[in-house]
Amino acid sequence: MWRAYTGNYAGVALVLNPEPFTQMIQDPSFFSVPVSYATEQELKQKLLRTAAGIEEHHEFILTQPRDLIEWYFSSLLRKIATASKHQGFREEEEWRVMHTRFVDPSDGLRYETGTIRGIPQIITKLSLHRDGPFASKGMTIPNLLRQVIIGPTNYPFVVAEAIETAMITAGIPDAQSKIKISQIPLRMEPS
Repeated sequence: MWRAYTGNYAGVALVLNPEPFTQMIQDPSFFSVPVSYATEQELKQKLLRTAAGIEEHHEFILTQPRDLIEWYFSSLLRKIATASKHQGFREEEEWRVMHTRFVDPSDGLRYETGTIRGIPQIITKLSLHRDGPFASKGMTIPNLLRQVIIGPTNYPFVVAEAIETAMITAGIPDAQSKIKISQIPLRMEPS
């Protein structure tokens, strides 16, 4: 994935431990979802099954708080809009961590203004420090990071050394063994 998003920069892929995200299910500030690689027809069938389920259980749904029902429907639409990719990417088995400002609570999160690829924007940040608000649920860098894949880049060993130093500083044990250099033969333009 990083080949398409980093341009001529040295991109990395982070392989994360999914377990802490499963413990965050009860937290309304953010949630994780698997990306859907459904075709247009498969998505249509899923939506039809959802509609049929709503119709079948409408009596029960009427007994639920309105804000809960609104949250479920908005989450469904958010997932379709932000966690759907072309079926050609199915091998990635990607998950996304989602938070919608002004919709979800912001407990434990902070907002900062930053610039990504020249575009100023508000960035939502989650503390991954050992004393952060979600540390007790495993949301720390040493617990989350399983592997870092470097590249493709013209300077993989320089990047690997810098990443290893950052990992050691973050308290990740056995950092060097968690770094893998990509063997994808992609040529990068010199900067």
